[in-house]
Amino acid sequence: MSRFIPEILRTEWERYIVLPAPSPLPETISARVAWWEVKAADFPILLLTFLFCYELLFFFFRCPRPACHVERAFSLLGHILTHARLNMSAETLRHLAIMYVNKMDKKRKYEEEE
Repeated sequence: MSRFIPEILRTEWERYIVLPAPSPLPETISARVAWWEVKAADFPILLLTFLFCYELLFFFFRCPRPACHVERAFSLLGHILTHARLNMSAETLRHLAIMYVNKMDKKRKYEEEE
């Protein structure tokens, strides 16, 4: 294992990996959780490390994926910021994008009324 892993965690990991597998293997998640609840007192650092990693992964996978409106915004900015307009300031670009979006919203509302 890496030299960056604290010694106490390394020791707990080495004790954990030599444990015999439960027989029969727990098939349901609740049975696995029950097995860990029994073993949690023997491996407190390993359990805390696992829970931290679980929370971290849960946070990252729960983050929203890029939506199509974000892709449309980048596409819009690509159409506005052409080679002829490369000297445009960020504020001007933002104002043009807002004007374009408002124009499209009004166009959609007009089409819905018809």
